[in-house]
Amino acid sequence: MDDTNNRDERASEESSDGIGPKTSRRTFLSASAVGLTTAGIAASSASVAAGGDDSNGDDSNGDDNGHDEEDEPFATVEFSNQMADENTVVVNSTVLSEGGFVAIHDARLFEGKVAESVVGVSEYLEAGAHYSVDVDLFTGVPGREFSDEESSLSEGDPLVAMPHLDTNDNDTYDFVSSGGSEDGPYVDNGHPVVDLGLAGMEDDEDSFALLDFENQCTEGEEVELDDVTLSEGGFVAIHDARLLEGQVTESVIGVSEYLEAGEHDEIEVELFDVEGADFDDDRLYSDQPLIPMPHYDTNDNETYDFVSSGGEEDGPFTENGQAVVDLGFALVVEDKDEYEDDDEDEEKEKHEKKENGNGDNGNGDNGNGDNGNDDHGNGDNGNDDHGTTENGTTENGTTENGTTTHVSTSN
Repeated sequence: MDDTNNRDERASEESSDGIGPKTSRRTFLSASAVGLTTAGIAASSASVAAGGDDSNGDDSNGDDNGHDEEDEPFATVEFSNQMADENTVVVNSTVLSEGGFVAIHDARLFEGKVAESVVGVSEYLEAGAHYSVDVDLFTGVPGREFSDEESSLSEGDPLVAMPHLDTNDNDTYDFVSSGGSEDGPYVDNGHPVVDLGLAGMEDDEDSFALLDFENQCTEGEEVELDDVTLSEGGFVAIHDARLLEGQVTESVIGVSEYLEAGEHDEIEVELFDVEGADFDDDRLYSDQPLIPMPHYDTNDNETYDFVSSGGEEDGPFTENGQAVVDLGFALVVEDKDEYEDDDEDEEKEKHEKKENGNGDNGNGDNGNGDNGNDDHGNGDNGNDDHGTTENGTTENGTTENGTTTHVSTSN
């Protein structure tokens, strides 16, 4: 998970006035193993990609102008560790392709209590990039009432930022009040887009770690870290959801090779091969959330000893007094290459349908373009070469065969 400066720098590459061309995302395929089927998340997410036949009679789900309605909305979110003594948190940055909200969930999200876990929501955000978004907690969530016990954060509390759509276009967050039938989450690789932060206290450590871990498909034996920056050498451990239950060492299911200080990208992490850990499984068998955590190499031996030492060596990098973490969902597939090839074929098919709808064969080359109103319609064979120009008024009409030469040039 990145700090504010790094997040803002990366997010500044997106337009603050809006987004570029829509990025197609796969349909919401399945709910996670931690209970995200409840409160209508699966249904509301899948409905985002729903469409009908287009006006040109093909199956591209496009509109009259050739827009592909199967292109799913997308979002990104960056969320750092937060202060435990505040009731307002700050979402470092978010990019929403179609506008919406960022909801803040507590740990009950991982128990399947999706609606009950919403403890705050941003104001309506227009499509585009947004930075330093304030979200008040324990108040202002339509359909959600908070008890006296739900009035403040405790140190160590996990918080999950999750972007949501405004599916009914009323600028009001209706996910909780509608039981999940409205304003479902943005999804990526079959699961909600999320980022994790912990409630902590300020500290004065000079060292730091930055981390980016996206939702991804995997065959269950390894996962990939998108970007890692370490101020000093160390490792990135992969934890499962048991981390949020306090099982810190038991939840480690994978660790990277030793990483030098500096920036790293596309780091492959083998799962279920950790020094000092015993595993009943040799791979992931179901979709689930995973939590990467950067660790120091405190004893300078370039070996990850956190588990084998019972947590005495190679502790985590911290921010606001809590471990630096990120969160992503693993979508377990039988064949990753085949899955990704199918995804590419799906994108190619959508692109071809767009071209054949109102592109090359619609209003383009064969419709109103080269062969439509140009070559065969009102173009070369329409009002130009064979229509008004060569065979009509010009060469065989008024000019050569009409008034002037009586000799046909083209014919």
